[in-house]
Amino acid sequence: MSAGLELRDLSVSYSGRPALRGVSLDIAPGRITALVGPSGCGKSSLLRSLNRLSDLLPGCSVSGSVRLEGAEILGAGVDVVALRRRVGLIFQKPNPFPLSIRRNLTFPLREHGLRDRAELDERVEQVLRDVGLWDEVADRLDSPARRLSGGQQQRLCLARALARRPEVLLLDEPCSALDPRSSAVVEELIASLRERYTVVIVTHNLAQARRIADDVAVFWVEGGAGTLIEQGTAQQVFEQPQHELTRSYVQGLSG
Repeated sequence: MSAGLELRDLSVSYSGRPALRGVSLDIAPGRITALVGPSGCGKSSLLRSLNRLSDLLPGCSVSGSVRLEGAEILGAGVDVVALRRRVGLIFQKPNPFPLSIRRNLTFPLREHGLRDRAELDERVEQVLRDVGLWDEVADRLDSPARRLSGGQQQRLCLARALARRPEVLLLDEPCSALDPRSSAVVEELIASLRERYTVVIVTHNLAQARRIADDVAVFWVEGGAGTLIEQGTAQQVFEQPQHELTRSYVQGLSG
């Protein structure tokens, strides 16, 4: 089941230096929301605040409000481990564990209490089918995951996130380290996840955002910090942008 997010006046700073300022944004459940804008405008900082990975960054401070299905997630009493089960994050560069393909998927499940072998095997097969990997790796599940190609590794990382049955998937430039063919496969996979999951993707590839996103949020640097300058459906942002900077950016004239 997918879940919606509500951001209100969200700000992120590092050692007192603002990276993102005053962002208010609704992320609809069951849709793909693309965060776009030039480098350094706080998109990845925003993404990491949505599952509290920002807590692990030295000197990082987050203020404002983020609500997941109406419940505040930035408070001191939040179970961060439970939050990260609900909100998974896929990084720019594939990062499989130095374990077998199978153990990449079963290790986090065992850590969270799933021990039944039959259920583990069922979960492994299901998520590998979900990401289109089962037919490619079914006969070598006990081989090292790092022997997979870059595109296969990224799909395995997606499968690892899906195995925990999240409600929200955060994707930080998931195709930027891949060759064009692998990128196309991963992009098609991401598009197939809509409705089942809430997907938030940071991408510098405007063509990709246009192809797969339902909604788009445009960020820019203003006053030394990233800020949200426009949001709307992908069709509205790309075809009828309201902000002059958005218009220049989607036309390739700036950014």
